[in-house]
Amino acid sequence: MLLGHANSCHRVTVNPFNTKLTSGGSSGGEGALLGIRGSCMGIGTDIGGSIRSPAACNGVYGFKPTSYRLPVSGWSATMAGQEQIVPCIGPLSTSLDGIELFMKTVIAAKPWLKEPSLLPFEWKDTRQLWEGGKRLKIAILWEDGVVRPHPPVIRALREVIEKLRKSAKIELVDWKPYKHDLAWEIIVNTTILLNTDVFY
Repeated sequence: MLLGHANSCHRVTVNPFNTKLTSGGSSGGEGALLGIRGSCMGIGTDIGGSIRSPAACNGVYGFKPTSYRLPVSGWSATMAGQEQIVPCIGPLSTSLDGIELFMKTVIAAKPWLKEPSLLPFEWKDTRQLWEGGKRLKIAILWEDGVVRPHPPVIRALREVIEKLRKSAKIELVDWKPYKHDLAWEIIVNTTILLNTDVFY
């Protein structure tokens, strides 16, 4: 992308390595700060890629947890009960260990005791899964019938898959999306309707 992430208060946040490129969004400021090692860890918010995109654009680690996994008290995204895709918060870090430390620390505090909507599960150490002899199943989504990744993204995905195939502890399957194109059509048509004078 050739655009930076715009903010009405702080103007445009650009990629710290090339100011003609984007820092990703919407947590682009956090990603840029981590990219130039101005911080070792930060928190982003994500609905459709707003942690993962800044992580990728700035060369750091980002993790979007399952919705209702981490506490979100005191924030506001969409009106309660009207979430089309439930947003969440998640860590960005200069290391994978930083991501794990953040997740383990927050979940160890049992946030579901104060926020009952959260999933009441302890953090699972992936090393314990390996020791149990179970195979990790990873589903691969090449495209969803609406959006096709850019060639460099597909190339990177292929490289990762080739490395994962070498492990006997990992099972890879192609994930066939269910009616994403229909979902997109419904969302677009709903948005168009909501932007007309009929609802005012």
